[in-house]
Amino acid sequence: MIEPPLASDDPPVLADWLELVTVLSEEQTGNISLVLDSADIAEDSEIEDIAANDSTRDSQAEAIAETILSRRTTLGEEAYPFLMSTNGERLHITPNRTYGHSTYLACLMISHSWRSGKLVAPASLSEDELRTARTQFEILTAVAAVGLATGPSFLLGTNRAGAQGLQDRVSEICNIVGEGRGRPILHTAAPDAANDDGVDVLAVHPELDGPPHRTFWFCQSASGENYSDKPIINIIDGFLDIWFDERPAHTSGALFFPSTLDTVRAIYLTPRLGHLYHRLRMPYYSQIGFSMIADDGNLIHYVDDVRSPVVWLNQCLRRIGTEL
Repeated sequence: MIEPPLASDDPPVLADWLELVTVLSEEQTGNISLVLDSADIAEDSEIEDIAANDSTRDSQAEAIAETILSRRTTLGEEAYPFLMSTNGERLHITPNRTYGHSTYLACLMISHSWRSGKLVAPASLSEDELRTARTQFEILTAVAAVGLATGPSFLLGTNRAGAQGLQDRVSEICNIVGEGRGRPILHTAAPDAANDDGVDVLAVHPELDGPPHRTFWFCQSASGENYSDKPIINIIDGFLDIWFDERPAHTSGALFFPSTLDTVRAIYLTPRLGHLYHRLRMPYYSQIGFSMIADDGNLIHYVDDVRSPVVWLNQCLRRIGTEL
């Protein structure tokens, strides 16, 4: 159900493999030695220097453990759903799953069900589940945007009333936050079928004394493998031209997607795509957002049920044959 790793895989890939094994195992634990044994089998070559191979395995095991510990340190115990054993050899599912944990697990399952992922049928998400994942990931993005902006979040992706519905939402958002103004009459260039016009979520980072606010976040939810083809920063100006009669003072763009990204790749993509929130960032903000929404339900708009992604994830795991 999981494509075997290669000995040449980087530690983050091997760490992902260990996380997947842990999720899918009946005991909800995974052993680093299993990852390395599977990689050795996948290489299918005779080991000429046993001592050198043992040294390499030890280095790989250490690198995997360090990657896991780094993820837990970065995200925190409320957003990273795994816990390493004290001897650094086994990974366990953290008990009492939080919203942040579910966000991480959803990201893990979605990204590894892509063609480039490690999961294969029946463990990989089906085509129907991946189609549903798009909607559920938009909700996770809206919740994470609350945590990022520490202010209200508005899911535009649920609009199904075309251009007029989107224009009405933009106008309503401006009225709620007290900044900007939607067009009273549709722009002649507004596409009839524009449900969100490329912006899945708007979120506002408020100032203490009211508008102008610190930032209007324009967010895109990209649950598919082609996330790098969605430069949200290139959409903002056009969106403002068509749907706003008066622009907010400060804007910024954020792209949310379920895979991981190393620092070098992030440095390259950020100026081209916008601020990037992937699996090693997004769960942290979704946990903050969920806690804020629990205290104040008025922080999330146009979302029927913020726990819907958790229900969807549980259904997918149950269908695969594992329950967390």
